[in-house]
Amino acid sequence: MASRRRLPILTIPSAQKGVSGEVLSIGAAIRSRRQELSFTLKQLADKSSLSVPFLSQVERGIGSPSLFSLEAIAKALNVSLEYFISVPAPDSIIHRAGEKRPVKFYQHIYYDRLSGKFPNRQMEALLSIAPVGAALPERTPEGKPTHSLTREGEAFTYVLKGTLEINFPTKTYVLHPGDSAHFDLRTAYNMRNIGDDELEMLWVALPTLFND
Repeated sequence: MASRRRLPILTIPSAQKGVSGEVLSIGAAIRSRRQELSFTLKQLADKSSLSVPFLSQVERGIGSPSLFSLEAIAKALNVSLEYFISVPAPDSIIHRAGEKRPVKFYQHIYYDRLSGKFPNRQMEALLSIAPVGAALPERTPEGKPTHSLTREGEAFTYVLKGTLEINFPTKTYVLHPGDSAHFDLRTAYNMRNIGDDELEMLWVALPTLFND
C-alpha cells in the first residue's frame, strides 16, 4: 500500500487573502483552506473533534472559536495557528510590566502573550482578560457551551481579579483572586466569568500553542 503524502505545515503570519486580494476573516480563511484541501465540513469535524454545526457557524462568522478550538482546526487543516491570527513573537526571556504583546484575535477575550524566547520552549503563558459574562467556549442562547475544550497537555490558571467558574463533567469549581487550578487538558471543560467585574487571570498551558 502506498504511503500517504504528508502535507507541509504552513505558517503564514500575515492576514489571509482571498483570490481578489481582500483580507479574509478567520471563518472565511478556514473555509478557504478547507476547500483547498477538498475537505467537507464532516471531515474537518472528524479531524478536529469539533461538531459540524459549530464549524459551520465559525465559517459563516456566527460563532467564535477559542484559541484551543482554533488550534484543533489549524492542526486538522495542516497549518499553524499563525495562519489565521497575528501572534506577537517574544524577543527575550523577560516580559516587562509596560510591554504589551496582544494576540490579535476577534474573540471577546483579550490575550496578552507572556511567553519568553529560548530554544525548545515547552509551554505557553498568557494573561487573559474576559468581560462580565464571557464564556470559553461561547454559549448558545440557551446557555450551553457550543463545544467542549480538550487538547493534549496540562493547564495552570491563577485568578488575579474577578470570579472564574470552571466546569468539568463531574464537578464545578468557583475561583476567586488568589485561587488557582492545575488540570489535565484531556478532560473536557468549559469556563466563564460569573462575577460583576472583569476577570483577569494568568493562563499557562503545556505544550506550546505557537510555533515561534
